[in-house]
Amino acid sequence: MAKENKTEFEFSAGGVVKNKTEALLIRTKTLKGRVVWTFPKGKIEREETPRDAALREVCEETGYRCRIEKELDRVSYFYRRGGKLISKKVKWYEMSPLEKERKHDDEVDLVEWMSPEKAQEKLSYKSDMNLLRKVFREK
Repeated sequence: MAKENKTEFEFSAGGVVKNKTEALLIRTKTLKGRVVWTFPKGKIEREETPRDAALREVCEETGYRCRIEKELDRVSYFYRRGGKLISKKVKWYEMSPLEKERKHDDEVDLVEWMSPEKAQEKLSYKSDMNLLRKVFREK
C-alpha cells in the first residue's frame, strides 16, 4: 500500500523586477483564495533552466520582458495542497524591465510598480520583504 503522506517536491523560479526607484509586484490569490501581494514566480518546466523559467514566468505574470541582473536567494518552504505536503524551493533573480510586451495572464489580477516603502507595506510574505530589502539596499 502506498504512503498517503509522502512529500512532493516543487521547483520554481521568479524575479524581483526593479527600476531605479520602484519594484514590480503582483496581486494574486493563494490556493485557499486569500489575496496576496508578491513577486512573480512559477514552476520550472521540463528541460528549462531556472533562469529561463524566471524570465518566462515574469513575462507571463506581469507582461514585462526583462533581463536578469544577478542571482538572489533560494527560498524554501512547505505548504499543503489537497492534503499533500509540498516542499517548494524557489530560485530568485533580480531583474530589470526591458519592455512591456503584453497584458499579464489570468493568474494575476493586478500588476503595480511600488516604491520600496509601499511594497514593504503590501507584501504578504516575510521572504519577499527580505528580497525587497536586498535589491534596494545601498551598494
